[in-house]
Amino acid sequence: MTLPEKATHFAADAAEKQTDRNVVAALQGVHVAADAALVGRTQRIVRERAVAMQAQRNRWRHLWLACGISSALLVMIASAIWSVLSQYNLAPAGVPDSSMQMMVLGMWFLPVSAALLMLVLFKRSRSRIENESSQREYRAVQSAQIIR
Repeated sequence: MTLPEKATHFAADAAEKQTDRNVVAALQGVHVAADAALVGRTQRIVRERAVAMQAQRNRWRHLWLACGISSALLVMIASAIWSVLSQYNLAPAGVPDSSMQMMVLGMWFLPVSAALLMLVLFKRSRSRIENESSQREYRAVQSAQIIR
């Protein structure tokens, strides 16, 4: 997307948000009695959303547990490799050769960094999708209230 297209998209998005604010401000003074079907539908949507959020929290909890266990195992394996490599002092001056230790550190930090990057990108895309869907649901409820 080019810069002018981004600017146009941003301006259209800002105009849409301003229109939404104007509609909400205009409707705040209107008192509308909601029928039982609308209230029940809204409660059902809120409950379904709460169940989905709880399930997502449980999935994340299990993911963090698995990441913690694998990180602990990786640290133990890295320290074992490090201790084995430290027994072989191959430097002639008596100074430990750190090239193997750097390899072990690289083996540790590269996958962890990649996993954290993927986690951040996944969370951002997921929150963007959830934000858009909640805005659509809000607009649908508002339009249903306007029609009635």
